[in-house]
Amino acid sequence: MKSASPNLSNNQIDKLGERLKTGSASDANFVEDVTMLSSYRNSFAEPAKAVADKVREVSGLEVTSRSLKTTLSIVAKLRRDGVKQLSAMQDIGGCRVTVGNLAAQNELTEKLMSVFPDAKLYDRVAKPSHGYRAKHLVVKVDGKRIEIQIRTRFQHLWALLSEDMADMFGQEIKYGTGDKQIVQVLMEVSEKSRGFDQSHDRTSVPLSVMNSIELRVQNLRQEFLEMKKFKK
Repeated sequence: MKSASPNLSNNQIDKLGERLKTGSASDANFVEDVTMLSSYRNSFAEPAKAVADKVREVSGLEVTSRSLKTTLSIVAKLRRDGVKQLSAMQDIGGCRVTVGNLAAQNELTEKLMSVFPDAKLYDRVAKPSHGYRAKHLVVKVDGKRIEIQIRTRFQHLWALLSEDMADMFGQEIKYGTGDKQIVQVLMEVSEKSRGFDQSHDRTSVPLSVMNSIELRVQNLRQEFLEMKKFKK
C-alpha cells in the first residue's frame, strides 16, 4: 500500500504526477494514487494561510484565501497544460488581493517582492492569457509553491465573468477554445477592462463607473444564460 503521507520526496511526487497524467479509474493503483494526491494537496493549506496572512499585513487590504485546487483540477492541469512535474505546479494553494488601479497593483507587487525576495513574477498584464490580466507572484514557503494573485477591480470583474462562462459552457472557454462567440465576447470585455484600467491608472474609480460596469457584467451573464438555453 502506498503511503498517503505528505512527506514525499520530489521524486515520489513527480512519479505520482506521471501516473496521474496517463492513468484511469480502472487502473489497479488509481484509488491509492488519488489518495496520495489528496494528501499532498492538503499539505499546502498551512503555507497558503501563512502567505495570505503576510499579504494582508503588508497590503492592509482584504485578502481572499483561495480554496486549494481540487484533485480533479490538478489532474486536468497535468494533462491539459503539459506540466512536466507535479512538484513544480505553482497554483495548488494561493490567495488573491484586489487593488484600485494599475499604480496600486505595481506598488503592491514591488512591496511583496521585497518581502518574498525569491518570488517569481508572472506578469499577465504585460502578457495576457486569453484575456486574463493580473500579476501573479509565486513564493516558496516550507518547500511549497504558493501563488499570490494581484488584480485591479476591473481585472477581477473580468475574471469572475470568465469563471461564470466556464462553469456554464465548459472550462475550455478560459483557454481560448470552445464556443467562439463566447470567447470573442470575453476578449472584447477584456479589452474594455484594460481601457478602464489605463484611464484610471492613478486615480480612484468613481463609484458610478464601477456600478455601471458591474451591471453590464451582470447583464452579460444573463445574456449568456439565455444563449445557453437557446442552444440546448
